[in-house]
Amino acid sequence: MQRVRPAGVAILAVLEICLGLFSLAGGALAVAGAGLSGFTGLVFLTGLLVALGFLLAILGILFLAVGWGTWSGQGWAWTIGVALSIIGIITGLISLAAGTAGSIVGLILQVLILYYLTRPHVKAFFGKGAIAPVQPVQPAPPLTPSS
Repeated sequence: MQRVRPAGVAILAVLEICLGLFSLAGGALAVAGAGLSGFTGLVFLTGLLVALGFLLAILGILFLAVGWGTWSGQGWAWTIGVALSIIGIITGLISLAAGTAGSIVGLILQVLILYYLTRPHVKAFFGKGAIAPVQPVQPAPPLTPSS
């Protein structure tokens, strides 16, 4: 039986893949910046940029993997998505308490993503739950002629 990918899952997968590509590009730029800062003699800055570059590259690879897992309906990708949403909600609440501008938008977004990922049809796509089978309709009793 062919599973149908919900549209929201496709959107989340594409966003995760885009985040992965942007993270990889940011990592490459940071390492390139480290190479340029090496000419100025700022060793600390060079080391910091290299570390940032490698961190962004690792995050990029992880985002690409989760994006592929989300696209293909892997159960582990659903688990990671739920965990990241919960972490996002917690950090959003902390940011909101600190008065960071724009934190309410991120918080609302994470709550909506968590809500969406826990819908029965989405969980079923990831193999984390089954859509309740449709109960067969009982046929009406045959009409008997009245006497």
